[in-house]
Amino acid sequence: LTLTSTTVNGDFWSQCSSSISADSTVTNGIAYRPSTETVIGGGTYTTQAITYDTNFGYFGNNDPAFTATFSQPSLSAAYYTNLISAYDTAIAASPAGSDIIQSSGTFNVSGTMRGRDVSLTGTVTITGNGTLIANGSATARGVMTLGSTSGGPVTIRPDAGGSNIFLSRRSMTVNNVTISNTNNPPPDYYPRVRMYCRGAGATTDLLTIQNSANLDRALIMSDRRILAQTSAASPTITNAILFVDTNAGSATNNNLTVTGSSVVGNSATGPCSLISIGRGTPALAITTTANVRGLVYQRDSGNVGLTNIAGTSSASRVNIIGSLIANRFTGNAISSANITYDPAAIPDPPPEGFNNFATKKPDTWSGN
Repeated sequence: LTLTSTTVNGDFWSQCSSSISADSTVTNGIAYRPSTETVIGGGTYTTQAITYDTNFGYFGNNDPAFTATFSQPSLSAAYYTNLISAYDTAIAASPAGSDIIQSSGTFNVSGTMRGRDVSLTGTVTITGNGTLIANGSATARGVMTLGSTSGGPVTIRPDAGGSNIFLSRRSMTVNNVTISNTNNPPPDYYPRVRMYCRGAGATTDLLTIQNSANLDRALIMSDRRILAQTSAASPTITNAILFVDTNAGSATNNNLTVTGSSVVGNSATGPCSLISIGRGTPALAITTTANVRGLVYQRDSGNVGLTNIAGTSSASRVNIIGSLIANRFTGNAISSANITYDPAAIPDPPPEGFNNFATKKPDTWSGN
């Protein structure tokens, strides 16, 4: 793994050998390596070789076994995949006979409401407690549009104790949308707004977030792809979980991407979780000058997906604050990035699936 024009502020861990180029640094931390691997390069860093007690934490074991390698922290994705399965079942039900279109006023979601396509644009306030589905057919329609590039804003305000759930069979676009949680004030860790895009049509189907979208405390999922990008203005996403599943049909376009000057998690009180178990190459990408604050995680069961961390240039870098955990990187490299470990930027409580994580106080490693 090669670091180019990259600053890691905190500990850097690699399962493999690493090269830290002259324009890169690991500061306020250690470049850890398995005892069988190396760290080289003209950058600034301090390296430490370690072995691991395979029975670490087992009280009373007098004959521990050691290994030079370690395992990536695992994710239990059942919470997300079970929801996706239920949403797929809801989408697959008999399609509606007409579209749902509204460009002003209040739109109340009650129970389960269906349209072939759904378009809520202009100045619309979405309220209520229920599920809105753009379910079209297997090959046509099933497109949901929330907000527009020229009108709005669209405000999503679930009823107190209720939820607004948005499901699309093929694609979903979120423009100039604000989630208002005034009826569900913090602390409230249950995501009252959920968005899911199945991407069941062409492999180009995806869930796109752009153009001044201001999404707070949402669960945003796709079986195909999520793209947060800069359009007329940069989207801001806080206190949210973004999850991309392993697409059963194709690894093409199966990824979670944050690009442009998008902001995902913009303060110590609004960190996000970006989780991809997609199979795309990349399966997770943070590029251009995007800013991410929170927990970033990539790994698929087939060991196929890659993570792409690449800013525009050494002077225009991506910024990741929190923790970055990835299985493999595109081109075995990270370039033009600032990566800062900050425990305050890791969501608390942690996102679903990471409940068995353990922590250890600094400087308490024993043995090697």
